[in-house]
Amino acid sequence: MGKRRALQASVGLALGALVGACELVAGIGQRSIDPASQKGATGMTGSATGMTGSAAGGAGSGGATSTGACMGGNAASSGASGASKWPDSATAHCADDKTALAQCPMKGATAYGQDGSYQLNVPSYAVSMSGAVVLDSVTGLKWQRQVTPGAMTYADAVKYCGTQQLDAATGWRLPTLLELFSIVDYGRYSPAITPSFTMPPSGEQFWTSTPSAATAGNRWVVHFADGGATIDGEQELNPSQTRCVLGPGLAGKLTVDQQVVHDSRTQLTWQKAASSMTFTWLAAIDHCEKLVLQCHDDWRLASIKELVTLIDETQKDSVLLPQLTGTSRQWSSTPTLLDGDAWLFDPDGIQGIGIGKMTSTNIARCVRGP
Repeated sequence: MGKRRALQASVGLALGALVGACELVAGIGQRSIDPASQKGATGMTGSATGMTGSAAGGAGSGGATSTGACMGGNAASSGASGASKWPDSATAHCADDKTALAQCPMKGATAYGQDGSYQLNVPSYAVSMSGAVVLDSVTGLKWQRQVTPGAMTYADAVKYCGTQQLDAATGWRLPTLLELFSIVDYGRYSPAITPSFTMPPSGEQFWTSTPSAATAGNRWVVHFADGGATIDGEQELNPSQTRCVLGPGLAGKLTVDQQVVHDSRTQLTWQKAASSMTFTWLAAIDHCEKLVLQCHDDWRLASIKELVTLIDETQKDSVLLPQLTGTSRQWSSTPTLLDGDAWLFDPDGIQGIGIGKMTSTNIARCVRGP
């Protein structure tokens, strides 16, 4: 707990949320590898690096234009009808590399393309007539609106959720890390969550059902002061807050191409290899806005909530999904609420998610969809 307080005293953050590489272990859903995408698989378990009909060249280069021919790529198309999607934060917070902006930039202007420039799958949170349950319109998950009477150990939290009958419904459980992270709002601070949910008067650390691969006997927790979650988690015997969830997880599969990886669970298509060049935050945004890859020009720099879906929570060291390459610190499009800082993804770092000065340089990974 002292370690977390030190982190919050300095910047109030450090986020890590996780997804398993081929199967979400406790969680928001199953995710498999498309057998059709396994042609040319090399060495990496469950991954593939060559799918017939995909364009060659430029995915990991620093340039903004793909050198490959426009062919194939249908397996990685976005926005399948009726498919699962990943909820965006409702944030409209925008910044340049010095301070917050009164309004987000217009298309074509400097700093256009950051998180607040795109409102994608922003959920509505409907409160039930009883006031006990909140429904997420994107994931379809039902959430306990009011928190438990007080902090409790992990075992007590599991028992507590299992005995709930909110709005006469049974089957409540502790959420996975990814599920709990889905309701974080990066446009808010202390708490980083929509007012549709209630928060305790003190204590903003909440249990998840996801075990920590880094530390035996620990579970991941989410800190709703800022949306942070450290890799080592919290010891199961220590008390934390509890919010229960009801509903099936999201299911999907990864389709791996030479240049892109498509996740049908989130309907996001990812640049397989992050850039080989490093950029300041504003330059990283511009790089992705100008990228043309597999005949698509609607790429953008990924938000922090999108990047977190690339984490493999079963790993102790690098937490990047093995289907992707490029494990150096990479920018997100999400500015923090601190002037001059933005969230970044650090697959090889202790926390996995952290912040950096916008004027510093890191690599970029672009995304498109849903």
